[in-house]
Amino acid sequence: ALPEGSFDLVIMGHCLNELWRGKPEALDRRSALLRRAARSLAPGGRILILEPALLVTSRELIALRDRLVGEGWRVLSPCPGSYPCPILAAGSERSCHAESPWTPGEPMASLAATAGLDRDSVKCAYFFLSPPSQASPFEGGQVGLRRVVSDPMLNKAGRLRYILCGEAALQTISARADNEAAREAGFMVLSRGDSFRLSGFEERPGGGLGFVRGSSFELLTRAPETTI
Repeated sequence: ALPEGSFDLVIMGHCLNELWRGKPEALDRRSALLRRAARSLAPGGRILILEPALLVTSRELIALRDRLVGEGWRVLSPCPGSYPCPILAAGSERSCHAESPWTPGEPMASLAATAGLDRDSVKCAYFFLSPPSQASPFEGGQVGLRRVVSDPMLNKAGRLRYILCGEAALQTISARADNEAAREAGFMVLSRGDSFRLSGFEERPGGGLGFVRGSSFELLTRAPETTI
């Protein structure tokens, strides 16, 4: 049962993965539950779904997202657009999640230190959604927008590399670690979840993009910091 009423925001936090877990009809029933929840939204209402940043739970949430997108829902965040997520097609070991820096308070800090656990960030998989009845034709994506969906990776050739999502595809982008222009532009301090537009990047062997003289990017949003 869902509560009666008219709501501006419906939040489902770490709960959908507990419903019909392991059942072959889980995706059908979860999407049906979201459609029922959407009928309780006030004009302009939105739905926020959060799940643990684990391989299984995040991939199941992505599958649910894709089902809803196929029905006309718009993804307002964190994706650059409302297209089928390229993560599922990239391999069974791939997933996508958000991560925000976090300084834990007590007693979490002491417990984490005693247990030897790294608790300097908060991670989750999430989607902020607009159902078809509420969606605006101007929502659901921006041309040329890319989102960082990996941590920075330094390869043996001395290049700092990120994985980007945008325009229905995954793509790598890199710059030499000693590239001062890239450093001054802020390329070296990009984080998972940052979004930007880019121009003037060279195409590298294997399909990636490289930062060269004349390259530039416009940082649009930073991954939010967490305050608890």
